[in-house]
Amino acid sequence: MKYAKLLISSLLLLQILTGCTQNEGSRQKLLKEISDMTNEECLEKLESMGFADNGAYGTREETAEAAKAIILYYAEGGTPDSLPFSYTGMIEMSETIWTLLNP
Repeated sequence: MKYAKLLISSLLLLQILTGCTQNEGSRQKLLKEISDMTNEECLEKLESMGFADNGAYGTREETAEAAKAIILYYAEGGTPDSLPFSYTGMIEMSETIWTLLNP
């Protein structure tokens, strides 16, 4: 019985770790795909994933440019814990995009 519990615990841990690795891999694949897009295509892809413009920028072009900069930052290994952006609107957008990338 003791060994069965240990085996089950080990299998659950392995499943959790494997799931985390698969999520990381799929996120990196998605980031690579989106980072190769134009600014507008990037924004359209994010919108198809549920992104909604927070109104921080005056034009769609500026929003698309900011979204692409955020995607490039995340594609290079950046995380929300170390955002290099100081503009509140961009920080909020970064957090929203991170949430979309990590369902």
